[in-house]
Amino acid sequence: MSAQPAEKVTPMKQPRPDLNVIITGKLAQVDLVGQNKDYYRNVLISPAKDEYSYPQRFCIMSAKRLGDKDQVVTVEAEVRCRPWKDNNGTFRYPHELWAV
Repeated sequence: MSAQPAEKVTPMKQPRPDLNVIITGKLAQVDLVGQNKDYYRNVLISPAKDEYSYPQRFCIMSAKRLGDKDQVVTVEAEVRCRPWKDNNGTFRYPHELWAV
């Protein structure tokens, strides 16, 4: 058998930006938040891997309501980070998810 030359591999086109994630889960809580009550804080519970692990909870901010409580939804969210400095002068980097 003779060796075959390697084929050129073309990378797959990314269907969404790197900082976007798709999350499916049941809406556990929906609240209006913000100074003018103009944003929704949606808490999603995704299924656990197995019966011994805890389900993951995600807080997704959005300008529109994603659904009603106990409704299963799929959301594309962008990961954002707003660093802030605490009283000790240490920067904190909380990550937020915002519906796209």
